[in-house]
Amino acid sequence: TTTTAHYSWKRSMSLLGLGQNAIEKIPQNKNFEIDSSLFEKALSKSKQNNEVIIQTSLVYGTTEFGSFDPIDQIVSIRNKYKSDLYFPIHIDAAYGGYFATMDQNNNSDLINKTKALKETESITVDPHKLGLCPYGAGAFIFKHGWLKSFLAAQAHYCFDPKTKNSPVDDQLGKYILEGSKPGASAAAVYFNHKMIELSPEGFGSILDNLCYQAKYFNQLIQSLELEDFKLIPITEPQSNIVCYFIKPKHSNFLTHINEFTTKVAAHFGVKKVKSIQEYDYIVSNTQFDISSFSNLPSSLEEIEINTDKVQLIRMVFMNQWHLSKTIDGKNYLEDFLIELSELLNNSTD
Repeated sequence: TTTTAHYSWKRSMSLLGLGQNAIEKIPQNKNFEIDSSLFEKALSKSKQNNEVIIQTSLVYGTTEFGSFDPIDQIVSIRNKYKSDLYFPIHIDAAYGGYFATMDQNNNSDLINKTKALKETESITVDPHKLGLCPYGAGAFIFKHGWLKSFLAAQAHYCFDPKTKNSPVDDQLGKYILEGSKPGASAAAVYFNHKMIELSPEGFGSILDNLCYQAKYFNQLIQSLELEDFKLIPITEPQSNIVCYFIKPKHSNFLTHINEFTTKVAAHFGVKKVKSIQEYDYIVSNTQFDISSFSNLPSSLEEIEINTDKVQLIRMVFMNQWHLSKTIDGKNYLEDFLIELSELLNNSTD
């Protein structure tokens, strides 16, 4: 799996009794995607050692950076080894699955990745993210539906076809770990998709707008002129997420960059307040390990790497109205940068 894989895979390996060390993480390239050349090297090594690969997990839209693994390349590599080393490919599209509804004609790279989804064996999608729905419903899609039979566990008081009028396959509980699951959230997702279609004109148009906002904000922070600081995107946004760090102009040391980035993150982070209206803006933050990359993003090329971790401000554009005008005539993204600029201009070493 890629180093951007969701933390739940660690839990899954423990649940299966295999242990977290059974996961082999392949470093990312500078675009926050799994390095396909290193993936192939890992397969070659596994073949030589007669190792069994249970499955490979790729990400279609990472939660942290909004990047897309090169699914088409990995599928091609898997097929190359298929006769000697077969394994299924699982796609974690929990965050990014809805991007498949977009009109991708102007993005050949994403088109190829999206087309390759049909060559994989399973996909997860969470509507509570870009599906704009509450928690409680999600989709786990098998390429081969008969695989459910390996998971099935009967409970005669509720799943016995002899005593139930509905077909047994309608009973979801026999296939899932929970056994029982409420249907209200699933019904909400169904009606949501009836109102907003899974098409370029429906959800696709919403996501187009969010991606435009991310690109627009990315341009804003690069053109922002500050006396003592510079805002630097870690990479070009691939979707609706922008991650960047705060660089003091007097230093190239990563420790100093992390220090100011952390200060900004704390200022705009979650605090104890009596009312949500006390916030002007709330942003999230994340970090990554230098060791998780095969080659570093170009934004770090001139940085003195004197620590293992990179701290980032992470901004996820989920609101359709960020570009609306505030009372001062600025849009909300411009207004946010005014507040950020004031914070940095008042900062001291």
